[in-house]
Amino acid sequence: MLGAFLGWLGAVNQILIASYLLVVYQAFSAISSIGKLGFQVYLAAILLILSASALALGSFLLWNRKWLAGGMINLGAGTLMPIPTYIYFALLSEPTFLSWLGFLGVFLLAPAIFSGTIGILQSRLQPKS
Repeated sequence: MLGAFLGWLGAVNQILIASYLLVVYQAFSAISSIGKLGFQVYLAAILLILSASALALGSFLLWNRKWLAGGMINLGAGTLMPIPTYIYFALLSEPTFLSWLGFLGVFLLAPAIFSGTIGILQSRLQPKS
């Protein structure tokens, strides 16, 4: 149950990050230096929402004790899109939308990764039938 809960928490975190990016971009899009980030912001938001949907599916599988499938989905959905997005918008983009989070931003990504890891480890600990 812990893995499923962490997966759902990770999905909520990703939706909140996507919402934050969209709101900040819309609020400051009149500034010329931010206006050029439109494609990146919209692409990141769409991919984060798709990743959050995958996390919800993986958490549902974990809830139903399909450990390996749920763990693989949550580990993939928790790493493939959120980590590059966080790195880009915290360190590389100009202006950096997520730099104010600093090291604490990593904790927004951790629940999904832990969820996947728990699911995979649980599948290894189950006795073979």
